[in-house]
Amino acid sequence: MNTLKRNLKVILVVILVMILEWYGLMQYYNYLPTSAPTPKIMYKDSEIVLKNVDYNWFDKDSSGNSNIFGDPIETLRDYKPVDVVSDESLQYSFPQKPPRIVSIALTKWDGSQWKLVDRYFRFYTDKREDRIILIPKEKGIYIYEIDGNWDENHNTANVFKINVN
Repeated sequence: MNTLKRNLKVILVVILVMILEWYGLMQYYNYLPTSAPTPKIMYKDSEIVLKNVDYNWFDKDSSGNSNIFGDPIETLRDYKPVDVVSDESLQYSFPQKPPRIVSIALTKWDGSQWKLVDRYFRFYTDKREDRIILIPKEKGIYIYEIDGNWDENHNTANVFKINVN
């Protein structure tokens, strides 16, 4: 009788562990959008058009790279920059399930070449006031790259150009 009770407890524990693992996997796959999302960038009440330069969207244990356009600077060569005012801000969001980490890189034209000015990482937040990108004080043309990272197999990279007046 004791053996039966002990075996029953072991079976119940194993079933409980299997249910918890199944629930964890469901939460993981429910967190990921079904395709690579494009972030939304707003300046005042206008949406800025983005160019997708790269994304990785693969099942776990797969590998590869889309590398759609290559170099962001070349991608935006004929892209008209959006005129903005210095010391204001842009608002970003991901309309679908947001990434865990957002990376933002800022590149500036210095007259002869593009130079990286700043790069920073943030955990994505639902608070709108925490999802801002400050516009530089210095006038000029800038390229922003905004990357969303869900995990090692799911990330996107999008770029846009602004002209700070």
